[in-house]
Amino acid sequence: MNDREELTYAADEMEKRLQGRITSLGGDDLYSEEGSRVQILRNILYEIGRLRAGEPLAWQAHAACFCRHGDLLSQWRGYAGGTSGFAIGFRPEMLAEPNPHPSNESLQLIPIVYGSHNAQESFDGLETQVATHGTGHPGTAAWHEFPRVMKTLASVKNPGFREEQEYRLLRITGGGFEEFRASPYGIAPYLRIGYRPAAIARIIVGPGAEQRATETAVRRLLTSYLREHGSNVMIDHSQVKYR
Repeated sequence: MNDREELTYAADEMEKRLQGRITSLGGDDLYSEEGSRVQILRNILYEIGRLRAGEPLAWQAHAACFCRHGDLLSQWRGYAGGTSGFAIGFRPEMLAEPNPHPSNESLQLIPIVYGSHNAQESFDGLETQVATHGTGHPGTAAWHEFPRVMKTLASVKNPGFREEQEYRLLRITGGGFEEFRASPYGIAPYLRIGYRPAAIARIIVGPGAEQRATETAVRRLLTSYLREHGSNVMIDHSQVKYR
């Protein structure tokens, strides 16, 4: 994820919750069950601090982001550059299904919660999942637990973006399959995500003067690349205008 705030917005609440767990456990004896669990939680807090500081981590979060609503003026302005553009609608049940592409392993489609105050259930669930046992090396245990922490952090966003009603197709990976591209932020690592042609359900042609001609070109493109699936894709015109 290229914008660090996408993973750190809810970090304050996460740290407060985990620190509360440490306090309740006590665990002054490092060799006790409670002491080992405290050390795991402290290692997780350390990793959250590194995440906030922008330091490289062993785990990386990759996400493809979607809106529930496909025809939002804010999205056309933000991503179509003031020209027509296209919004592609996918069948959600087909996005995370198993398929031959190796980078699709462990993909999860998760809804975004807006504001930490609305994410208390997510934080409660995480508290019941991490550091439940004090066995093994605390650093190794924290390493195995941290993807759960990252998933929870990735599911909470600033409420100023609630109009998007966002979903994220998320994969937490320890490396491998990454490629790199230029972006406005510099060099951006990314994963290719495979999907079946039948996953495409709808295309919306963005605001512009030549929507009808663009629709014709899109239909030809779908027929060329998706073959028999292309005729099943619905094509609509945006109902919003830039001015």
